[in-house]
Amino acid sequence: MAAFRKNGEQVVFNLPKQQEFAGPEYKRLQIENGHLIASKAGKSPNAEALFGLFNRNGEQIVPFEYSAIYNPYSTFQSGAYFSVEKDGNYGIIDTLGNVIIPPTYKNRLMVRGDYFISKKDDKLGLLDKQNKQLLPNTYDWIDLSEIRTGPDQLMPIFKTRTNGKYGFYVPKTGKIVPPKYDRVEFFNDRQSYRFEDKPVGLIRLENDGKDQLYLLHSDKIIPGDYAKIELQAHHKVILSQENYGAQGVYDLEKEQLIIPIEYNYIRMFNQKHQLIRVEKETENHRTLAGLFDAEGNEVLPISYAHIEQMDDPYFVLKHNENGYALFNAETNTQEPLPFTEMSKDENHWLLTVQKNGKTYLYDYKKQKLLTEGYSLIKPLKNGNYLVAQQEANRLHFGYANAEGKLIVPVTYDSREDDYLQKFENEHYLPLFKKDTATGKMRKGFANLEGKIVVPARFQQVFEEENGNGFLTMLDNSFGIITAEGKELLPPKYDIYLNQRLNVYRETSNFSFPIAFKKDGLWQFMDRNGQLLPIKTREIIDVPK
Repeated sequence: MAAFRKNGEQVVFNLPKQQEFAGPEYKRLQIENGHLIASKAGKSPNAEALFGLFNRNGEQIVPFEYSAIYNPYSTFQSGAYFSVEKDGNYGIIDTLGNVIIPPTYKNRLMVRGDYFISKKDDKLGLLDKQNKQLLPNTYDWIDLSEIRTGPDQLMPIFKTRTNGKYGFYVPKTGKIVPPKYDRVEFFNDRQSYRFEDKPVGLIRLENDGKDQLYLLHSDKIIPGDYAKIELQAHHKVILSQENYGAQGVYDLEKEQLIIPIEYNYIRMFNQKHQLIRVEKETENHRTLAGLFDAEGNEVLPISYAHIEQMDDPYFVLKHNENGYALFNAETNTQEPLPFTEMSKDENHWLLTVQKNGKTYLYDYKKQKLLTEGYSLIKPLKNGNYLVAQQEANRLHFGYANAEGKLIVPVTYDSREDDYLQKFENEHYLPLFKKDTATGKMRKGFANLEGKIVVPARFQQVFEEENGNGFLTMLDNSFGIITAEGKELLPPKYDIYLNQRLNVYRETSNFSFPIAFKKDGLWQFMDRNGQLLPIKTREIIDVPK
């Protein structure tokens, strides 16, 4: 079907049949859902126009007997149904012309998939396409949603509301939960979910600040009211009776509580062995930890000061009195570790350990210390480590990579008031060296592999925002060093910049060819260090 105007009048043309619909035979013409809604004048001069329906092939499938035919969908949407009006009442027909809901309702019906929301006396009900009443007209609000019932399967489900309370209806099973909850939440693809196995057939029911979890496939509610319900991997749920109160673990597949609700804190590890760490406060107000497996069986007793997972299958155990041990969940064995302190950053796999007053990097898989002992080792966000050594009254620093290998020697200088953020950089490793002549600190950079790209001999270094290198400064003059470490210009010139220096972030913005001022003239150099045959006394900015 295609619509045109002919002699100022609307014309609809059915292209396959070469069939034209136009006045005076037809009064109104409208294309909806690929079908043609048309009207004809009544038999008497004062009679209202009546509407019929033609399909995509130009065949009449609904006689001219309705006061109106509507598209019940939103703009730019289509579906399998039309809304019809007859003698002031409303009903539903399908796109084949079959009457689905006879026109007996005083209000237009809302179409939701293959279901229809009706309205009587300001109350809503629900019908199916067999015109069967699924929900009586007793609700203030009804709307269609969906719920996950399998790995790649979503099922329609209706949320209902009456007097400010919510319930739901499941068409497939006929299950009706009356509106008595403050909140009803269906778990489907609209929620962000941090585990691969998405929850199946779960509905959260909240009332008076307490949660219940309804299991759709078994028509069960997990017993008890909970202040908090946390979905976890492998079909587990952490239940909390009160905010910051006792916790336990429920297995949705087994439909049973596998860890009783008596622990202060529970952490589930989403890896091969699916171990669960529990923490419990003792009578003397000490917090101890233990491990359970995915079935709820005890793996390690609740007797450790701390348990931290390295990766599957390794865990570091801290004993109250006897230091540390490395637990292998694969072999169910423990290996004592001769360290006084241990820590691990979440973005690094090596352990930072202390022994005999020194700090080391430790490969727990090989059970091997990787570096000599340092006064300080700090993990950086770029994956490397800052390492520092106290010598007399001075703290020197360098850098080690993610494997613990020293890539920048520990020969650079720091101040007493330095803070870790000073050494954080996404692309480079900042370097500082004290000028023996002036006592002032000079700055440079190494790349993340440890190669020196800017020697630490400048008052300031401004990293170029787009990766073009560095603007160096010395005695209020400027130079250029490329990102690869080639010095194109020593710090002796005025440099033309695209934008002002960002002194707070210590960044610059320049591009090649770069303009620099020498002997009163602006000259230009490309990124290879070649001078261009251009000299000028003035550079004029052109507004963008």
